Amino acid sequence: HPDVAKQLNNLALLCQNQGKYDEVERYYQRALEIYQSKLGPDDVNVAKTKNNLASCFLKQGKFKDAEVLYKQVLTRAHEKEYGKIDNLNKPIWQLAEEREIGTGTRDG
Repeated sequence: HPDVAKQLNNLALLCQNQGKYDEVERYYQRALEIYQSKLGPDDVNVAKTKNNLASCFLKQGKFKDAEVLYKQVLTRAHEKEYGKIDNLNKPIWQLAEEREIGTGTRDG
């Protein structure tokens, strides 16, 4: 139930304040599972929990895991706001990566 997920998020915050990041990760993972199964992947609570979990990964030095979640959140938000992603409609993280490696297209 989503109320259980909310309490798991609260427990994660409490553990985070104590520096218990392994527990934080478990609580956020479980909350995320509940939110996704009960509310669907587009619910704002899913995005918030993914963001919180990504922050937890950063604190643990799990940079690749954090990057994956942050990109998921940004991509989902982009799709909701601007529609399907294609060559003319890319999320900002993708544009930044392309520019960084020199594969981006230039106008004019």
